[in-house]
Amino acid sequence: MKNNKSLINFEKEFDIYGIGSALIDVLVEVDDFVLENLGLRKGEMKLVNRVECDIVEQELKKYPTKKVPGGSTGNAIVLAAKLGAKCVFCGVVGDDIKGRIYEETMQQDKVALNLGKSSALTGHAITFITPDKQRTFAVHLGAALELDREHISIDDLKKCKILHTEGYLLAEDGSLKDACIAAMDLAKKNEVVVSLDLSAPNIVRNNRAEFREILERYVDVVFANEEEANAFICKNDDGCAQHQDYGAALNELSKICKIAVVKLGKHGSIIKADGKITKIEPFKANAIDTTGAGDAYAAGFLYALCKGNEVEKCGKLGSYLASKVVEKIGARLEKIESNEVKKILTK
Repeated sequence: MKNNKSLINFEKEFDIYGIGSALIDVLVEVDDFVLENLGLRKGEMKLVNRVECDIVEQELKKYPTKKVPGGSTGNAIVLAAKLGAKCVFCGVVGDDIKGRIYEETMQQDKVALNLGKSSALTGHAITFITPDKQRTFAVHLGAALELDREHISIDDLKKCKILHTEGYLLAEDGSLKDACIAAMDLAKKNEVVVSLDLSAPNIVRNNRAEFREILERYVDVVFANEEEANAFICKNDDGCAQHQDYGAALNELSKICKIAVVKLGKHGSIIKADGKITKIEPFKANAIDTTGAGDAYAAGFLYALCKGNEVEKCGKLGSYLASKVVEKIGARLEKIESNEVKKILTK
């Protein structure tokens, strides 16, 4: 794809409309045995109810924690806004201290909000960081579960070039999925590019057939890490880990979506668009926490896409932001070096 003029409508007033779970991230460094004690599978996300959440939080009292605004789509939207994109975020928070922190932080980062309020607790994602820097999540969605199509501003969405959302919202039947599908449908009818991050391998495994249908019907740009991509094409879940073929997964995803991206962690990423495969080399990084690396990649990629860049530059900017995020604890960057961004997009 030489440029993206055939994909992006540059007459749109705004850049990216994000729909996602508005969460507070609780970050904690632990040894592997803690995951085993809590019944968590390393590298995956588990939704927990209020009782299970209380058990997890009781365990966390033994460790120092850090609390920061998070959520996959929210992270991507904030970083895109820091790059200079005009962004809107849609989600629901509780009418509590965490909810106010979330709202104020997004506003400080110059993100326009379609933010609903609920009497439920603001959702939070407990992120366990093990010594190998792998992340495992125990997520209590709380107020985020109350997101529905009524929270979406139709006018705002129509004005955006891209709709970006997360596979987490599509995992279960209910208002989250209904809102997400409604937004995708509206986007397709109004020349808004639809972007989806597949979110987690277990989410893909448990919803493989339905995810394929959604991708075929709505999605233009898909992001997957190696485990998610493999889960998408694997026919035998028990053998998935032993038979990984990221090239085959990329080819399969590219048959369905105009742009398919498979992120390979420290090995970079591969992109397929218009029948052409592009390999993106990683930027060197001293990784201490991979939380939010995929969200950062999506932010850089989508920002560059909005500005009409070829997919190679989109991938390079995504890779650069991901390399910066993994060098700190947490999923968001306080500052982005504009000179480096300009160098990547103009080189």
